[in-house]
Amino acid sequence: MLNLLQSSFPTLEDLLHPELMSAIRQLGRRFRYGNYELIQIRGGAVTGFSIVETGQVIAGTEVLDGSFHTAALLNAGDSFGETTLFAGLSGLQNLRAIGETEILQIPTRRFLDLFNREPDIGRALLTIALRRIHFMMEFIDGQRRWPLAVRIAHMLLTSVEDRASSHRHTIHCRQEDLAELLGVSRVAVSKSLRLLSDGGWLTMRYGSLELNDIQGMLNWLEESHQVVPIAPDEGWRFTGR
Repeated sequence: MLNLLQSSFPTLEDLLHPELMSAIRQLGRRFRYGNYELIQIRGGAVTGFSIVETGQVIAGTEVLDGSFHTAALLNAGDSFGETTLFAGLSGLQNLRAIGETEILQIPTRRFLDLFNREPDIGRALLTIALRRIHFMMEFIDGQRRWPLAVRIAHMLLTSVEDRASSHRHTIHCRQEDLAELLGVSRVAVSKSLRLLSDGGWLTMRYGSLELNDIQGMLNWLEESHQVVPIAPDEGWRFTGR
């Protein structure tokens, strides 16, 4: 299981009262998908609102040469389908399951009926959307301006919840995963990881990366590249819950 980007965004369950989440779940049906099974196709019809119950979903574009360009990783609790429900926009990516995955799918009319009765759902979805936009704006800016090693360090730090901790932090991902997320070659990722490893900030292991010195990596980003990774304010909380 990948744990990149796992702490970047809140979920509906983080923001809503348990009773309201229970009401949402009662509206839908659960569907199971096997590893890499297609859940949704780019431009395909989206008939409702969906929540990842267990497992993970990878979103990306499949091009004619057979490669898959990853755009996002959805973990348990994350939702999708909002852009079609509220803006009439088709999905931009193919969605595939990573491992055994269960999706709660709620028909459009059922979800909108509850949405219109419960304003906290709208406030929570707006909170999630704005946090995603905030992250993507910084990510796009970094893609344009930063060297690859800086972009990788910045992405790895998004999975660290306690940046003041002196403990090591393990990130479960392969070099291929980073290459797909950043849209670069595996060779380029390997060279950048060696640079970070030589600096003492991480150790490369089979199927994972271990951050040895989180504060040192933060200092390196700030001093050498004028980059201060911004962590969500964990003291702030949407008042709906």
